[in-house]
Amino acid sequence: MAYDADNYFSKLQYCMDGLVVLPNNPALRDFRKKVEKRLFQDSISLIQLGKADQALALAGQILAIYPQSSVAWIIKSVAIRNKGNLARALSDALRSVDLDPESEDARFNLGFIFFQLGRFEKAITEYEETLRFAEQSGKLTSHTRVKILDALAAAYYSAGRREDAINTTQKALDMASATGQKQMAEKLTKQLLSLKAVPAP
Repeated sequence: MAYDADNYFSKLQYCMDGLVVLPNNPALRDFRKKVEKRLFQDSISLIQLGKADQALALAGQILAIYPQSSVAWIIKSVAIRNKGNLARALSDALRSVDLDPESEDARFNLGFIFFQLGRFEKAITEYEETLRFAEQSGKLTSHTRVKILDALAAAYYSAGRREDAINTTQKALDMASATGQKQMAEKLTKQLLSLKAVPAP
């Protein structure tokens, strides 16, 4: 991973150097997004391996090259959240959204932090925005849609909006079933039965 990261840092520097000369070049901007996506994936892998500090260092290296990187702030937020500091994770998540308001990754991360903080209506707003921007991008996969709907349903339920939670879980289940996501469909089926079993307030 270290070699790959170094390679992608070089590519990111190449993009930034090119954008100094051609600031609106679409090819360079698109390539920068692809490089950031790869570094984001590497960082999440590090965090999942319990190496949050390495992910934070990687984010720092991205910011040294590209100070306005929303992706780097998402990485910082996820890593800090993993270390248990939700207040700082929220601050970093808000920074990532400020830098790229239409980033579904930034919005989803912010929604998750609001959910963990018990601020469920704010979580709902961010998950709904995540879904909207993901749909607008034209790159929304069925797997990602189900993931977002599942998170949104949990936020609805926690906010006391049982019917919205049921309807959203049903949408997620229908999509998971239609697209062959067997394990997710089984999980959502259990969740739906549990939601329906709870008496309405």
